Amino acid sequence: KDEGEKNLEAIVNKEDKEKSEENKDSQENKGSQENKDSQEGSSSQDKGSSKGQSESDEKTQYCLALNGFAIFKELKLIGYLEEVYARGLNWLKANIKTTGIVLDDVYGEEVTVEVLRSELETKIKFNDDNPEVTYNIKFITNLSEINGQKDVSTKEGNQIIVEKQNEKVKSEIEAVINYAKENSVDIFNLSDAIYKSNPDKWNKIKENWDDVLKNMKIDVNVNSKITRTYHIRQPIRSGYGEKK
Repeated sequence: KDEGEKNLEAIVNKEDKEKSEENKDSQENKGSQENKDSQEGSSSQDKGSSKGQSESDEKTQYCLALNGFAIFKELKLIGYLEEVYARGLNWLKANIKTTGIVLDDVYGEEVTVEVLRSELETKIKFNDDNPEVTYNIKFITNLSEINGQKDVSTKEGNQIIVEKQNEKVKSEIEAVINYAKENSVDIFNLSDAIYKSNPDKWNKIKENWDDVLKNMKIDVNVNSKITRTYHIRQPIRSGYGEKK
């Protein structure tokens, strides 16, 4: 080979060597960067996981169960109505949409009825200047749960449950009325009903409303019926313990 070819080969070989070394360095740098990125990614995922868990903990929601009412009179707290009495107040304010009532059946076992619909009628009349009030409550229920062993979804059994649910609701309402009278606090807005019924009569008694409320005659009539029993045909434990 002449001198020109030898010089060309030398230049090519030198360039190939330099490119080979550059590729080697590039691969090493790339691998190092990938390891670094992998470590950083892992660290980032750990942080993200920790952050996500922290955010999840912060977003935890809690449900509050409100089991009664605080009773105020002229901005002063005078007491509380517990859960059962609170439901009695809701009956008088026509706020009952649906609720479960636990009763004893004819055999002394627990049954649960679900209120489906209710109606409230308030009647007011005056004996001289003294108001007399009658609350008429009507509602229908489903027999939703039987805990006993015997079938109560008979005509006689249903009638007994109807009587018991009437008594239960009436006792809850009367307990609230007695509380209102004893504390002279109109928690079911009876004064508004009297005013709307007869504004002239109300103007005569409004100055002594606390005393009027304490001595007022208030009657409660409750009527109900059971319309359905869902898919209950007989209790699950019917026949339990009987000898075959």
